Amino acid sequence: MKKKPINPEIVVKTYVELVKKLKSFEINPQEAFNLAYRNKYHLNARYYWTRIKITRYLRVRIKEYVSVNRHLRSKYKDKSSDFIRDKVKNEMPKKIKSCWKTVDNEYFKKTFDKYNPKAKWDVRKEVQNLHKLVTERRREKDKFDSKLHRPIYEEFNRTAIQNKVTWNYSIFQKLINIIR
Repeated sequence: MKKKPINPEIVVKTYVELVKKLKSFEINPQEAFNLAYRNKYHLNARYYWTRIKITRYLRVRIKEYVSVNRHLRSKYKDKSSDFIRDKVKNEMPKKIKSCWKTVDNEYFKKTFDKYNPKAKWDVRKEVQNLHKLVTERRREKDKFDSKLHRPIYEEFNRTAIQNKVTWNYSIFQKLINIIR
């Protein structure tokens, strides 16, 4: 589907025409790139704040998953991995409790103040907002794609290399799908 131009009087069909138009409007290349990139990918403060909230939530969920998994592996030493994985899903804390753990710390509050300087800090409201964010099914892939959580992945990758364990994005994506 072809998009209609915003201003029908200005139609740009080639990159050469685009460069001429940008020069006529006195828009430098970096400014043009920034505008296009921001508009295409919607990278603004709200986007980054959402990414930070989801990443913090995933860190809490991964820690909970690891502790429950260790406990169950020691309890059921002779059981299969599939059995333990199903048990872990049942034993994991509720998502709302994980949201409370995520929001109720000083780092989260400082980051909130940075991205929302005019808003009043309310823990209960932020827990509700985070819970809504992580449980909504709409645009699920955008929020929980393993490639968007590269810092967490790289932490696990370093640990996996030290422990001589195979680790890649597909395994990480499966982990994210289990814990969220």
